[in-house]
Amino acid sequence: MSIVQEVKRAYTERTRQLNFKASKAVPATALSITLKPIGRYNEFSPTRVATAIRSVDPAARVIVAREGSPALYIKTAKSKMIKMTVALKTAKADEINKRPNGWIRAWWD
Repeated sequence: MSIVQEVKRAYTERTRQLNFKASKAVPATALSITLKPIGRYNEFSPTRVATAIRSVDPAARVIVAREGSPALYIKTAKSKMIKMTVALKTAKADEINKRPNGWIRAWWD
């Protein structure tokens, strides 16, 4: 199953999974198509989020998740972590956490 199919399954009402984490990361360049099945979800906008991440680091890796609401885990260069955090705030993330393993977690309610 592709990552897009995993995301679609987690976010489709009939098969939804409220606690979901994709099996692997996708490149930021593929984020628009990967986030599309989520659609608009309160302040979460797939286009706005994908654009924000790509604008900071097109080489970033992103794991799509669902923790009740949309969540993303972003791996970016250490030198770009602050800019990525600002971009995620601009994309209206409700929570942004730097993880000890170098990933950034963003969550939208």
